[in-house]
Amino acid sequence: MTYSAIISAFPRSSIGPLLLSLAVGMSSSTEQFVCTTCGHVGRSTSVRRGSTVIEIMLWLCYLLPGLIYSVWRQSTRYSACPECGVRNMIPVDSPAGRRIVGG
Repeated sequence: MTYSAIISAFPRSSIGPLLLSLAVGMSSSTEQFVCTTCGHVGRSTSVRRGSTVIEIMLWLCYLLPGLIYSVWRQSTRYSACPECGVRNMIPVDSPAGRRIVGG
């Protein structure tokens, strides 16, 4: 089932499409960011520390360690540059962002 098919199932006046897009991870924001390290202009990506494989193994072995590890991974989520992976993304329309972009 495609995203557009799911959206069309909701009434136009409902908040369903907005909630679904947030759950799928598609942001309605089109704000652009610039990386202060590599100069990449675009959207940032969400990065979590830790390993998905370890998380799955802990969930399969024991419930409590899996839960603790999952909560830790969720709490260490941050926005990073998709090109170089650092946390130095700032809005393009900020003074420093305009200096980097050159406009």
